[in-house]
Amino acid sequence: MNTFHLQALTGPATPLPCLPPEDLDRARSFAHNTNAEATRAACRSDFAAFQRWCKPGRHLAPGRP
Repeated sequence: MNTFHLQALTGPATPLPCLPPEDLDRARSFAHNTNAEATRAACRSDFAAFQRWCKPGRHLAPGRP
């Protein structure tokens, strides 16, 4: 049996460096464009159908074991 030990973090966390606004914009654009517009439209449509299916009060959790 393998046993893993996690070392506790001590001291204050090191802050992450801030990116310049133009780099943030490029990252946001990259993330947005990871899927084609047709894919995003299909996902929106599928989610809208799911939302219509989820009627108020319907219990969506998995069934009891």
